[in-house]
Amino acid sequence: MRYCLAVLLLLIGAASYAGNKIPALDEVPGILVAADRTKFNQERQALEKELRKFQEAGNAFNVKSAEAQTDEEFQALEARQTTYIAAATAYNKRLLEAAVARVIDTMTIAVRNSAWTAQEKDRAEIALNGLDDDGSAATDADIRRIWQDVQARRGNAVLARKAAQGKGPGLPGAGQQTIHQDCAVFALANAAGVPYGVAAARAAEFIRAGAWRPAEERANAEQAIEKFGLMGGEVILVAEAFGKVSIVPSWEFAATLQEGRPVLVNLVPYDGSLSGGHEVLLTRTFPHDGATWFEMIDSNEAGARQRLYLSEKELRMMLKESGVSITRDEDSTPQLLRKGATP
Repeated sequence: MRYCLAVLLLLIGAASYAGNKIPALDEVPGILVAADRTKFNQERQALEKELRKFQEAGNAFNVKSAEAQTDEEFQALEARQTTYIAAATAYNKRLLEAAVARVIDTMTIAVRNSAWTAQEKDRAEIALNGLDDDGSAATDADIRRIWQDVQARRGNAVLARKAAQGKGPGLPGAGQQTIHQDCAVFALANAAGVPYGVAAARAAEFIRAGAWRPAEERANAEQAIEKFGLMGGEVILVAEAFGKVSIVPSWEFAATLQEGRPVLVNLVPYDGSLSGGHEVLLTRTFPHDGATWFEMIDSNEAGARQRLYLSEKELRMMLKESGVSITRDEDSTPQLLRKGATP
């Protein structure tokens, strides 16, 4: 039998032998302190060296005749590939965790040094450090199937009627996003009850003042929002600027809506990309077929079609992290982080 390791013909990140995937190694972000950047860069270089050596060994194996190839050599290459995938995956996970922790630390310092009141600082800091993974494990195929089911319910008269009779603020939509990555701004505008432009302006101010963003993004905040969207921590800061922010775990979504507070949630997007995110707003909860269901506003949809309906089980499978809720300060002026800043 002749073997061929297809991975050796492909670039990092492409499909590899036996259905596995060689993960691309993430770049080391500048937000990390110098010592951590050095450590991760050294580890990255070692992994890149190992991958090159593995590819060379695989190429040498592939050019052999079928008679010269042995099961032992093939199995050794397979084991080496598996070991590399595990190491690269672990590296990316540690790098992401370190970057997230550094971003949260930087945001927390900015909050502590701001002109916000003690209560505002406390709420923001608690929320920044309380945002955590949430939801149930699901595959990319599961996510795509759920989104198809959810979108197929657009305009469902039965669900619309039950949602209207349910509990929650039932807010109007703030508009439809187009080609940009500004779903979180739309969700914040909906939750805070302000026009899109007001929410976008507040988000841009935070980005311009945010040491957690690269200098180019700070200098071009509006373009950064359109291209990259908002970080979870930035959603929290903008939410606190418009009211009182709180973190809501998934098991409290229904109770929070029943109290009249909308919940912003970050979901795996339509394509099932587990590394991506799409921010929507939960506005009502209602019973259906013996289960808890939710109405959500999705800025990717237009007009009345923005109202989509999904079960609690579906929501948890698409959910990436805890929700964020805003208790509006109806008569207050949104505050920025910088001391002496004017809206």
